[in-house]
Amino acid sequence: MSRNLKNITTNESVLIAVAGRGADMDMYEATVTLAGEFDSGTLTVQLSPDNGVTKVTLRDVAGSIVSVADDDVYNIRVGYAGKNGEELEIYATMAGGGGSVDVDVYTHDNK
Repeated sequence: MSRNLKNITTNESVLIAVAGRGADMDMYEATVTLAGEFDSGTLTVQLSPDNGVTKVTLRDVAGSIVSVADDDVYNIRVGYAGKNGEELEIYATMAGGGGSVDVDVYTHDNK
């Protein structure tokens, strides 16, 4: 398991983790902890299989976009039929925050 820390201070998209899939896992899994000042901003999570060229917004099982506007912890579990060793990038995007956005994003990729 590796732990990553990224800080988001503006309306931007930030690579927060690269999650791999071990030989004993049938899906990618990561735990994301968000803490800080959102200043009316909303953070969404995107997944990318191709170095950020294509970013797909994370949705819950009902199809709603997963967004966070305050300190929170959540798990990302994405089934994937790829090969051991393949990676999936996880991005966080802040939108709508004012000048006081300062959010720390801690990610444990559970490898």
